[in-house]
Amino acid sequence: EDLAIDLGVSCSVCDHSENKMTGNKLVECHECHSHYHQKCHEPRVSDEDANDLRLVWYCTLCIKKMR
Repeated sequence: EDLAIDLGVSCSVCDHSENKMTGNKLVECHECHSHYHQKCHEPRVSDEDANDLRLVWYCTLCIKKMR
């Protein structure tokens, strides 16, 4: 999370870069490169997905465009 602050990355929904809440990391969409807090994105991003460095994650908007 500190790296996101250093890079000036913020959530596409709430526009904040930091979040003190546990289980609310910023995750990046592999397609559009937008960032979302786990709890800001609908549906919410699970802790398991947010902590899996191998996961290729797509936001809801990109998933809809891919269909």
